[in-house]
Amino acid sequence: MTIFPTADDATLRRVYSGFCAVREMDLPKDVLVRLLSSIGDHNPDHWSVVGIAPSALQHFASLGFKKPAPGSFKINRSHLVDRFKWMGEWLDMPEPLNFEDWLQFYSENDCTVLRLASRNVSGCDEDYIPIDPALGLFKKAGFSFSFSQKREGSFLRGLHEIVRKQASTDDDGAD
Repeated sequence: MTIFPTADDATLRRVYSGFCAVREMDLPKDVLVRLLSSIGDHNPDHWSVVGIAPSALQHFASLGFKKPAPGSFKINRSHLVDRFKWMGEWLDMPEPLNFEDWLQFYSENDCTVLRLASRNVSGCDEDYIPIDPALGLFKKAGFSFSFSQKREGSFLRGLHEIVRKQASTDDDGAD
């Protein structure tokens, strides 16, 4: 199982082929990592959102679960694993992984969490609420992500209500 619900097998195999080809290039590592990141853009589920930090959920709530005005968007996709680190690990492997093992490696490392821009740090230990990537929410849009009030806004409104009720239940049991 991968975090890439809309990417077909042929697309993922092309990305894998590109990742393998980059390993053979005699260029500085920082250039190779940028190439890998660009190749990853071919995957429609690149940088899949797998969660949201409570602070980001609260920020959306303060906006009425509407898309922020341009230039005031304070939410980012924050990588759980620094992409320069895991892509560097791929480049440093003595031999490339086979496709299935690479897909697992790629899935485990190419995921992001919605966080306040001020906390957009890879490897940040801030807790997050899981979001199933199979829902197809918060799709990539350049370095940002898509947001519609109907899909993402409604989802966040429901999630916020669940979290609010859970907090209320936890508070009631704290006596």
